[in-house]
Amino acid sequence: MKHIIYTLTLLLLAGSWLTSCAEEDFTTFQGEKSGIYIQNVTGYTITGVPTSFSDSITYSLSVYPESSSEIAASVNVYLMGNIADYDRPFVLKVDEEKSTAKRGVHFDYDESTCFIPAGKASNSVSVALKRHPDLTESTLRIEFYLESNNEFTTELEQYKNSASWNTQGEYICGTRFKIMFHNKYDTPKDWSKNHFGDWSILKEQHLNTIMGWSHEDWLRGRCPYYQFGYAARALKEELQALADAGTPVMDGDAYMQLGPNYQVDYSNYETSNR
Repeated sequence: MKHIIYTLTLLLLAGSWLTSCAEEDFTTFQGEKSGIYIQNVTGYTITGVPTSFSDSITYSLSVYPESSSEIAASVNVYLMGNIADYDRPFVLKVDEEKSTAKRGVHFDYDESTCFIPAGKASNSVSVALKRHPDLTESTLRIEFYLESNNEFTTELEQYKNSASWNTQGEYICGTRFKIMFHNKYDTPKDWSKNHFGDWSILKEQHLNTIMGWSHEDWLRGRCPYYQFGYAARALKEELQALADAGTPVMDGDAYMQLGPNYQVDYSNYETSNR
């Protein structure tokens, strides 16, 4: 109920939001149909009241553990109108022409979850983002859009990205939502070449697996320096065992190597393959 009152207040404060609607269309909020719109909240007051919004979001899959083959994203759909005592389905589609990600390859979602539950004023549709090799080189995009059906209309084509009446803000779309995602890695500023040698994605992934770290831990400075010596020795032992077994780890065009005091000996393997 609070969300409905809040939504109607925003609509009254910014009548220009509904630029695509004729005045008679407003009767739908008191008639047989309610309205729905997509909203991603980006800021709150200290009491939890939404203050800013966007019609897109970007995910970096590199900050999640390497063991996670899929990352859960969501499209949040809200109600304008009366709450019902039964589930009401809505239509959420993917704009194939405007999307660069392919459903079933880079992402997927279950259309059976597209409904406003009984007694509720919103629902979050889960979208599974897949850790596909394409994402290490490119940022892919999924563009969703709502369609009207027998239960709902999609009248909120535009609204301001700020809930403050005295902030000019920008206008964003209430019927479309974009999810951008990638799996690109940046060199962590805390990376120690003395311990680990030159940084690479593969080398960091090996370290993260050994130490239980993630790329986000590196970016947020949560990989303790005092553990670097242990981490380098542990990775050296792993690489040495693989090299001695005749299966050295390649990092690009060279064998994976560490810092000056943690060098892996590849001489036996190199000699045996001359």
